[in-house]
Amino acid sequence: MFTLLCALFAALIAAPAATAAPARYTLAIGDSVPYGVVNGAPGSGARFTSFVDLLEQRLQPLRPGHTAVNYSCPGATTASLIGPAASACQGNLQYDPHTGSQLDAALAFLAAHPGEVSPIVVTAGGNDLLNGDDLDAMQARIGQITTALRAAAPTADLVVTGYGDPLSLGQPGQGARYAAHAAFNQRLRSAATGAGAVFVDPHPVFNAPPDDQDTAICTYLLACQAADPHPSAAGHEAYANLIWAALGYDAVTPPVREQPDPPAGNGSATEAPVSFGTPSTAGTKVEAPQSEVLGEGATAPARFGAPRLAADRRSLRVWVRCASDRPRTCRIRVVVRQGGRQLGVARVRLAPGKTATVRVKLTRRAARGKKVQVSAYVGDAPRPTVRLTAR
Repeated sequence: MFTLLCALFAALIAAPAATAAPARYTLAIGDSVPYGVVNGAPGSGARFTSFVDLLEQRLQPLRPGHTAVNYSCPGATTASLIGPAASACQGNLQYDPHTGSQLDAALAFLAAHPGEVSPIVVTAGGNDLLNGDDLDAMQARIGQITTALRAAAPTADLVVTGYGDPLSLGQPGQGARYAAHAAFNQRLRSAATGAGAVFVDPHPVFNAPPDDQDTAICTYLLACQAADPHPSAAGHEAYANLIWAALGYDAVTPPVREQPDPPAGNGSATEAPVSFGTPSTAGTKVEAPQSEVLGEGATAPARFGAPRLAADRRSLRVWVRCASDRPRTCRIRVVVRQGGRQLGVARVRLAPGKTATVRVKLTRRAARGKKVQVSAYVGDAPRPTVRLTAR
């Protein structure tokens, strides 16, 4: 364990800290690792929450309204990222709709959202290695990708990630294999730093110590549980931790969110009072005032009802109504937090006058006796348009 911690520390300090702060969007391109796929089965539902999802969750307190845009696709190589052929993931296999290659889609998104994207994460090259492709050409293509992204987003935090080595599991000569895989990651590092990107290397964590790697591989990769080379949940968490540390986001101060006092009056829609509800640990709805609210920059007002926390405290339901009298869809994001830590998020689009019950899956069980905060954002509002809080 001490050796693993030392390796993690070494990996954290290896990359220079970035100076930019997170913007409105994280943009990710790459292969099955940022996609979060298990056993190369996109669309099957067999996937982990990837490190891209984890970054989105962690960045939201630093940049309210932060959203991840993930164009990655299982099987992608550095050549397929560039194109000109379209990404192999189409239709419901795409997390975020796009046309053309991943790089073309990323450049188009950056052009449409100048100054609004940071960080940008590139994870590619692993399939080049597995396919036996020319590694000199692979390194050159990583340089081409990062140079193009840097030119399109000169102030963004740009990250290239490396890989662990799942094929080392149970193999003799692990020290030599470790050195060979480290040399592969060094190619990615050289290409990344040449374009002014930060390189994040999970290899010292996933494969440490070099001469006895099996414990680390079985922790951070699925090679032991399912003969699967992809990162485990712990592996994705490690990726997120490494990226977070390399970008220096611990030093970024979250914005102060002041909760204004509700205006005096009878609670009409024009006054936009804040509504408070009480989730019950037994799952029973407790009546509470309801209100129509309009947030700064919102496209339409919405109405929110009292939330209900499930008996197992792993999900929360809240009803939402699009109360707009304008012919615009309400775009609503519901975020559940406890103790300042995000537990879950759900998105819903509703036509004017329509009502829906939104179920927010919680990534961890809500603790008893502690305040739960439900923040609802309408449209592009950077601040919650309503907060429902209770114990």
